[in-house]
Amino acid sequence: MGDIPKTNPPVPPRNYYVENSQKNYIRSGGDIFNFRTSDLKGTNDTVGNVWALCNSAKFVEQSFRGAFQNFEAFANALISVANMLTSMQNAAYSTVAALVGIADQYKLLKSQLHSLVCSLPFLRWIRFIWQKFAQYMHMKSGTTTEESVWNDALPILDRTDSDTFSSANVIFWIFLIIGPYLIYKSLRSFSNSFENTKKWAFGEGSHYRAEALFDFQSQYSQELSFQAGDCFCIAPKEQQPAIKGWILGSAVKDGRIGLIPINYIQLVKSSI
Repeated sequence: MGDIPKTNPPVPPRNYYVENSQKNYIRSGGDIFNFRTSDLKGTNDTVGNVWALCNSAKFVEQSFRGAFQNFEAFANALISVANMLTSMQNAAYSTVAALVGIADQYKLLKSQLHSLVCSLPFLRWIRFIWQKFAQYMHMKSGTTTEESVWNDALPILDRTDSDTFSSANVIFWIFLIIGPYLIYKSLRSFSNSFENTKKWAFGEGSHYRAEALFDFQSQYSQELSFQAGDCFCIAPKEQQPAIKGWILGSAVKDGRIGLIPINYIQLVKSSI
């Protein structure tokens, strides 16, 4: 690798901090906090710390924006699934209630028709003659009466009710068993995807290896301090924040994660 130069190169400009010769300001129309490092002394220490804290929050937001978006999408999908299951449950309940209501109305209609028929002496006389004639012609057994007719009709209604409630029970148990399983699978998939986004910090998955060429002392909490010869795991390109001159990485020796000036390190190899 050769001898390490003694003179450190200039630190890349901190795009989230911009100097202004007159005062600290927030750039209009943008999302970058600005202040001079010389203003961090004296009575402005508190203000500087506040700006550093805000920029730390912004850096964390940029780093984990993809994970939060995935979580938001998963939450929306979960809400949609819950609404769908609720709608299906209401539809199934309404269908069962409608079928039960139809069966009840059918029974009530038959009862009313039977009462109407029995209340007419002429129809009862015709029915009596017909029964006698049918018995004589051996069309049906002599024990066939009004009771036997109802006994033949009731099993059909009972079977319809039992089939209806059996279907409702099957639907209910399907929702009860498959619903939590689907939720568990979705949560597990999201947890695995979130863990995969952090594997690079531990030297796993897609990442790069780098070695420090110079000593660097951080000025803000989102930066990493290191010495020449330290090794780093560099995050893959899709997880890098859009900060020119800086790169996101983690120290191999202690696992700290933060920004590293690009011109202070040298990429050794990539692991994909």
